[in-house]
Amino acid sequence: MDSGNNDIRLLALFPGDRYQPIRGIMANLSLDNEIAYDALSYAWDPPKDSKRVFFPNSYLLIRENLHWALVHLRDPTYPRYLWINALCINQSDNDEESAQIQRMRSIYARASRIVIWLGLPMSNSDLGIDVVNNKDLFRPLYDTGEENVFNFGNRIEIHNMGLTQRESIALFKLVERSWWTRIWSLQEVAVSKQDPIITCGNKSAPWGAFATITKQAAEAEASLPFGLWQGATIQKLRNTCDFVLIREQMQENALTMSLGALLRRTVDLNSTDPRDKIYALLGLAHAGHLDPLLPDYSKSPKHIFIETMRHVLLDERRLDSLSFIPISKRPKAKPSEGLPSWVTDWTIQSTQTQPLWHPGLYNAAKENPARIIPSEDPDTLCQEGLHLDTVSIGSDVIMTKINWHNQSDIAELIKAIERLDEMLKQIVKELSTSINPVTDPDVWQRTQSLDPDPHISDVNLDR
Repeated sequence: MDSGNNDIRLLALFPGDRYQPIRGIMANLSLDNEIAYDALSYAWDPPKDSKRVFFPNSYLLIRENLHWALVHLRDPTYPRYLWINALCINQSDNDEESAQIQRMRSIYARASRIVIWLGLPMSNSDLGIDVVNNKDLFRPLYDTGEENVFNFGNRIEIHNMGLTQRESIALFKLVERSWWTRIWSLQEVAVSKQDPIITCGNKSAPWGAFATITKQAAEAEASLPFGLWQGATIQKLRNTCDFVLIREQMQENALTMSLGALLRRTVDLNSTDPRDKIYALLGLAHAGHLDPLLPDYSKSPKHIFIETMRHVLLDERRLDSLSFIPISKRPKAKPSEGLPSWVTDWTIQSTQTQPLWHPGLYNAAKENPARIIPSEDPDTLCQEGLHLDTVSIGSDVIMTKINWHNQSDIAELIKAIERLDEMLKQIVKELSTSINPVTDPDVWQRTQSLDPDPHISDVNLDR
């Protein structure tokens, strides 16, 4: 396939039943022509290639999840034309993969339909899909004037939804599927012109219906009885809502998020290749000047992460992203090894470590943009600044994750707070001889405290 043209491969999946081998043929076609095909969006797990797709003179090994997707998606009578990343891109050819990944947005945007494969049926997934499809299961409470009503008998009435506990759990189990944790899934569903189809086993539901019920469930979860749902499930539900909202903004041409904002928003999503944490978001990023970041799988993850961080700093003209670098020690795993201290390792999830960054809390520079100076050493970040003083005292890192049932954790926290208290007393004593907080309140507030601008932060500084 000529990578210089706008060509793609399509799989013509031959008809068959679930007991027959998977057979098909590959065809090279151009996106410049009118072609009808469905694009498959699925999670690649588990990692072992153990199943076969047979072609006229050869076969390819595929992963089990893709195998079952093809079994369930093929038509019993007619060929079905599909674009599937694992089959339609030569994964061992860096040049072809780089060229095809640059077309990913166009491939999914021009597809007749996006099919989301969540996996085989389990954990009452059939019931979960039925909940999405069957609007009669919803019982609005507006007529009674009641809200947040709980009936611990046969049904649990939640906010403006009426689902049994069994139905609710089945729905939540759907958002726990691994597809929702995959970074590429976001772009694939966001750019689709038609309403995607969510498929789990033999059951399917339209994306629009799923989006509606997911948003309602997310609004209702604040009213759930304590302990009814696991905290991890609630977080996954909120992540699912991010998919819904970003797709809505994309369809309305209202998505204005920079690459840096998207990276921070999707920190908990995964990719098999660490470079895809960046590449999967390029088709959604609003800002220009992304040419240096175009997919190139000949570059190392370290190289891509450095280029990305430099782009984010230059594009935003702020240093907020430096505060997003995890405060805990990076795990000893690629691509963390060898990364400069000013570069974020986007493979580290928020569940593994807590960043210092939070939007809008600090604004010591006010309206002054950050000025990045070109450096001959790619590992070095040069930044203009003002020399204000020398740091003479530093506190310990306060624990961000505490087991309140562990006495040693509590004792360590108390000691850290005591050391911080002593340090603050010493700082106040030294400041009393150099800065008068009464006559210079702006200096104290903008450098030591929070940004008072209510348009940036909703933090009440008077509390």
